[in-house]
Amino acid sequence: MLAAIALAAAFANPVLPADFSDLDCIRSGNRFYAITSTLHCSPGMDVMESSDMVDWQVVGHVVEDTSVFGDDWTWKRMRRYGRGVWAGCIRERKGLFYCYFGTPDEGIFVATAKDPAGPWTPPHKMAFFGRGWDDTGVLFDGEKGYLAVTQFAAGYKTYVFDLTPDGLEVIPESQTLINEGHGREANKLYKWNGTYYHLYSEVEGGGRRLMMARAESPKGPYFERRILSHPQREADEPNQGGFLVDDAGNWFFFTHHGHGQWYGRAASLLPVTWIDGWPIVGKPDEKGVGTMVWNPERPVIKNPVAPRSLPSGFLSPEWAWNHAPRREKVRLTESRLELDAFKPLRNGDFFTVGNVFSKRSWRNATNEFTVVLDILQMTEGQRAGICHFGGTTSEFGVKMENGKKMLYRKDSGAEEINLGEISESKIRLTTSWGLDGRASYSLPSSPNFKLSTLDFPLYALTWGNYRGDRVGVFTYNTRGESGTAVFSL
Repeated sequence: MLAAIALAAAFANPVLPADFSDLDCIRSGNRFYAITSTLHCSPGMDVMESSDMVDWQVVGHVVEDTSVFGDDWTWKRMRRYGRGVWAGCIRERKGLFYCYFGTPDEGIFVATAKDPAGPWTPPHKMAFFGRGWDDTGVLFDGEKGYLAVTQFAAGYKTYVFDLTPDGLEVIPESQTLINEGHGREANKLYKWNGTYYHLYSEVEGGGRRLMMARAESPKGPYFERRILSHPQREADEPNQGGFLVDDAGNWFFFTHHGHGQWYGRAASLLPVTWIDGWPIVGKPDEKGVGTMVWNPERPVIKNPVAPRSLPSGFLSPEWAWNHAPRREKVRLTESRLELDAFKPLRNGDFFTVGNVFSKRSWRNATNEFTVVLDILQMTEGQRAGICHFGGTTSEFGVKMENGKKMLYRKDSGAEEINLGEISESKIRLTTSWGLDGRASYSLPSSPNFKLSTLDFPLYALTWGNYRGDRVGVFTYNTRGESGTAVFSL
């Protein structure tokens, strides 16, 4: 009986076995909120919500349309792979939520909202910052505010600035260097029991570890430093994240971990043990340094609230465009997506196909993504179907050539595989994969096609551009702007 109770009170990490990178989090009332970077995807900066710290859902986005940053962010140029919206910080002050984040080519931005799910104000560019800054951490201390931010383009120097009273700008002459060293980033500022803490990560001993420094002032000097957790390559280096507290006063650290796997940087919730005034992340070893915990006890939440009601299907906030879309080519409802085809920026390069609509590929024991493709309105030169993309790309769908509609498969770096003519007006396309990240395509509604791995090999999902694999739908036309693909779930 005791064993059963202990089992029921535990949960398994990672709580989000998919790409949820660069986490930060807060508690507001009886809800918990987190943000996660989105890089080249639009909308930008996903906002997540939870009532228990374990079960999370994407509820909105800080930047609804990344085209506000310029054409490099859109289908017109598609130049933000591996860049885009990077690590941010979410904080609440006097009932207003603030999100600070960086884009490595443009600078540091801030947006505000009354509800983390949105709407958020248009991102305001902070005047002091240009290219080469990232990883923001903000502390509101009474009427004052402070911003920690790293200038990665100048040797990873981290500075703290005073914020203006509205929190929208920094006071340049307040700039104070608090930390430097190659690879030091993931800044957060905290104040606990009158002491100021600077959280960051660094590379040491062949991996990334979590560090903390403390001082009597938010701008230092930060004399005392402490290792909060080991690099732990075997646990994918848990490091960047934020602290949360449950209703019983138990502390937790919500963190990403991963270093190049196909599923990206997953999210885990680790217990925190306070030792000599330091929050040690995970299970302390004999030296008081944290180690990974795969099955912690659940947080104590006395009055959990019901999850927020959200749109489903294609309107779910988990979906995003690969760069901001060409919107006049899109018609979208919960169950139906119509995409008008146009030419890629470069024929033969799937990374230059505009209006690809996708979501994260999860690492569960069994995973499946299925859509129904209506091909009646396809025209000569058009391709449409389902896809995977990370460091490499894979297409599975229908192409129209010489007046015929053909099933095909195309992986980057490989020859296109033709699989036969399609006679149906609608076709169900499926991709499925397991823990090993090897995807198999199938046509469950078309028994005439006998697909085998001999002539139809599995596709190995990949990491690339600081992202794990994404799965989605697409259409394009190698010859011009004609044809429509209709997808339904």
